[in-house]
Amino acid sequence: MKLDLRWLKNHPNETQEFYLEEEVDDLTLAGERIIFKDKITVHLVLTNTGRLIVGSGDIQTVLGLQCGRCLQAYSLPLATDFNVQLCEENLAQGLQEDEDFILFKGNEVDLDPVIVENILVNLPLRRLCSEDCPGFCPRCGVDLRQEKCRCENEETDPRWEVLKKLL
Repeated sequence: MKLDLRWLKNHPNETQEFYLEEEVDDLTLAGERIIFKDKITVHLVLTNTGRLIVGSGDIQTVLGLQCGRCLQAYSLPLATDFNVQLCEENLAQGLQEDEDFILFKGNEVDLDPVIVENILVNLPLRRLCSEDCPGFCPRCGVDLRQEKCRCENEETDPRWEVLKKLL
């Protein structure tokens, strides 16, 4: 997603609002496919501070993920806020290197890295179709969402039998 900053660059202490919508290709993260089921929409408000262009915005999309328990595909609506600092390359001299800003040349800046990073950071660590998804039986492999497992109650390790008798 590219932003045209021509107007804002020439108007210090002014603010400009952007609404962006774009279809994007699916991603692969650590072997897992992340499908974009809907466009990514971005609302962003930027302010020219004289040296930096700073702003905040929000990202919204719908992702297609795979449940970590039952392996079924499910949709996850994602909405997240983010902040951004932009600096034109010729104005970056004297800024601290540890500051987190995006350098750009000319009148356009590409926000794709910021958007993708914010989407990935906000993915749930445990991707589940629902919190109570039972997944598969660890013994027989039956899908516990579809049918009941016929496995016997959990077998006790014979080394613990002596303790079991005490209870």
